[in-house]
Amino acid sequence: MEQFYATGLKKLGADVFDSYCNQIDQVRLQCQFLVCGFDGESKPHLFSVRNPGIAENRDTPGYWAIGDGDFGAMSTWEFFIRA
Repeated sequence: MEQFYATGLKKLGADVFDSYCNQIDQVRLQCQFLVCGFDGESKPHLFSVRNPGIAENRDTPGYWAIGDGDFGAMSTWEFFIRA
């Protein structure tokens, strides 16, 4: 993307470059990511990322679900944790 924005206008001309920029702006990824790992002090972390690059810390409650079944999965976790 960096190279496209740096050289695209000159290589493609204004009309084509503007058209491509508009198409790129319209892209909306319909996906989420759930990421877990450890920091430099071996402390666990959990976060989710959704369009357009919004990251949300999920360290609390320490579990999370994404996708079509997220509500059911979270409800089930809550049930078992409180039982």
